[in-house]
Amino acid sequence: MLKTLIISTGLIILPFTDVSDRYKPSVQTLVSEGVTQGVTDTQFGIQQQVKRGDAAIMLHRVLGLKSTSFEQKYIDVNTRQAPYIYNLWRENVIDEELLFRPDMPVTRGELAMWTYNALARKTERMSWIDWHKEAGIITGDHRGMRWEDTVTRGECAIILNRVMKIVEKN
Repeated sequence: MLKTLIISTGLIILPFTDVSDRYKPSVQTLVSEGVTQGVTDTQFGIQQQVKRGDAAIMLHRVLGLKSTSFEQKYIDVNTRQAPYIYNLWRENVIDEELLFRPDMPVTRGELAMWTYNALARKTERMSWIDWHKEAGIITGDHRGMRWEDTVTRGECAIILNRVMKIVEKN
């Protein structure tokens, strides 16, 4: 099994052949911090959609929350995901009622709402959309903010790297 190499800067030399320069800094940070890993030894899966359960686990790790005892809040979440998702619910980051839908792709809007709930809800007096525009966590392009679009692993790496920088400042 191919392993990543830790170098003196704390970043790693990525073994992934699908990570372009656009994604490399974010992927390096998240992999070196243990937030995520590749889908194989040589592929990060840059263009693959991120499932809601995986996005929740990565966000939980970026926020530095501890996985402690939990209740089975959602009937559709497996035991690997349950502590992370339950802790995000307990911290008011997610607020789905009965089903979490962990195997569905996460959308930009869902990830935006989760990050807003985790970082800004308690202190900001602006909408989650305006907060994201100002904070620069989820940005738009010539097509707008595209809240309904699903998030790829590459985009998720960039978004969560931005979240990690805010968490480190606080």
